[in-house]
Amino acid sequence: MTDPIQTYFGIKATTLAASFIMALLAVLLDIKRHSFVTGVLAVFCGMAVAVLATDPIVANLNLPGDWSHAIAGILGISGRNLVIWIGLVSKDPMALWDRWRGKAPPSK
Repeated sequence: MTDPIQTYFGIKATTLAASFIMALLAVLLDIKRHSFVTGVLAVFCGMAVAVLATDPIVANLNLPGDWSHAIAGILGISGRNLVIWIGLVSKDPMALWDRWRGKAPPSK
């Protein structure tokens, strides 16, 4: 049986801490872009990506277990950035499609 202090709902406390710290730092570095609500959501989303993806990445890359802290931190930052990118793309998805196909954006 695992120690309940080390895990919460099957998630390692150190993974949660690493992802929280890095997502929070990413939000604080770009604080002018965020309101309180968007900052909290960005940190939560960064942590969610880290919680869901850390163990599969460590396992699939055959990394030692202590690398999970670094992977969780990286995913905390990139998960937050992914959420911001999705928000920007959702405003004009056709512009992303045109850019992906190599077409110039239409002039206004």
